Amino acid sequence: LSLAVMISAITILISCMSNSIVSAQTAFLPIFLIVLVACVTCMNTTSPNVINYYLPIYGHFYGIGDCLMGTMKVLPIAMCCLTSVLLAAIALLVSRRLLQTEMFTVAVESKSDKELRKAAARAKKEADDYVSRARANVFGYRPRKRKPLSRFLIGHAMLPLALLSVFQTLAMIPAIISYMKTTESVRFLNMFRDISGLGKIRDVMDESAALFSEFMSNNYFILFMGIGYWCIIGAYMLIVRFGERNRLSTMGFSSGKALSEQGKKAPWKMYLMGMGLGFLMISCVYIVMFVTGQVSFKGFALSSDNALLFIFYILMWIPQGATEEIMMRGYMMPRIAGRLGVPFAVFFSSFCFSVMHASNAGFSVLAMINLVLIAALFALIALRDGHIYRVCAMHTLWNFCQGNLFGLEVSGNPQSASIFASGYTKMSSDLMSGGAFGPEGGLCVTIVIAIAFIIFFVTRKNEKPANV
Repeated sequence: LSLAVMISAITILISCMSNSIVSAQTAFLPIFLIVLVACVTCMNTTSPNVINYYLPIYGHFYGIGDCLMGTMKVLPIAMCCLTSVLLAAIALLVSRRLLQTEMFTVAVESKSDKELRKAAARAKKEADDYVSRARANVFGYRPRKRKPLSRFLIGHAMLPLALLSVFQTLAMIPAIISYMKTTESVRFLNMFRDISGLGKIRDVMDESAALFSEFMSNNYFILFMGIGYWCIIGAYMLIVRFGERNRLSTMGFSSGKALSEQGKKAPWKMYLMGMGLGFLMISCVYIVMFVTGQVSFKGFALSSDNALLFIFYILMWIPQGATEEIMMRGYMMPRIAGRLGVPFAVFFSSFCFSVMHASNAGFSVLAMINLVLIAALFALIALRDGHIYRVCAMHTLWNFCQGNLFGLEVSGNPQSASIFASGYTKMSSDLMSGGAFGPEGGLCVTIVIAIAFIIFFVTRKNEKPANV
């Protein structure tokens, strides 16, 4: 009840934080996304910090779980409920003060006052017309159709998830068929059966992660996932070219001629530079982890047994990095920026990128923050470049080196074919190393990304962002 009261109060407050009262549906959207991430984080955390029981939302989820398990703790639940009610009261008081201000006051107006108000309304309508007057011009994109805001945001958030779900499922079919032809089929089927018999969501997610690791070591799955990523890239190109009737440059694929006219390097040169930056960044992460005693180097691991799988991984990571950059920085960011501005577009696309990994093994609050920071850094680099060639390569090399060079988990996905073998030491901590999620869930990545932001802003001082 206290959670419902708090969410309702915050929804009212967000509705009032505008020149006009926006719809509750639009106001509730960011709250829903935050609650969803908190829910997934709670399910992925087996040993939560004690302080989490006292925090709103987190405390509610943990409290409900304890009540269902018969291990209810009265004091944390009471403090969590009290804090939620106090926050709700503060939100309602602020909302009431906003409604009492002049912008919401209805009074008897003179004819001149009415004319002034109508003129102001016309000016506001013209300013809000994002089709004729876009808020930003990223990669040359300009909106052509009007859509309700909630439908607009939900559509952009759900499209990547829908495409990934379809093609990832299709890639599993050849892998399952290949398992059925081997002696491993019984063990594989037992894993499916074990998942269906589990009652706890956390246990289901753990077993699902173990099952997915089986797919990640299957040649057919990796090969067809690579093909699936190329299909997703093609789907986005069709949407832009024939659905929107825009040029492919509006999703960050500037032509070599256009870049040359702007005094910039050719696409292939920018891609090579991105490969170097991606390798440098993840190597710095590995060095920090090694120096702080989080990982140990165990020598070479690649052999003739997994050489073919290693090649398939290379063929898969190339379109994989490009696909996620196209989805978030090439397609989503310019279209949201045209309507809501660049700052919100960077935040929303980065947040969606982070949530997209929420179901992976070991996902945590720190992993979510790190993924948002990485995505925001890539977004700023793409905005400065005026294209996504560099960030596509950075993303590909980041993932490849993390999993298939150093042998670490990539966003919770273990790798089965790496050049080197690495392992967590006895003194390693999940806070620093990222635990089951991999380096992206630890402070070592936070440190490197923070330094990368500093370097970006220092080198950006005398540069003007491209196409914004």
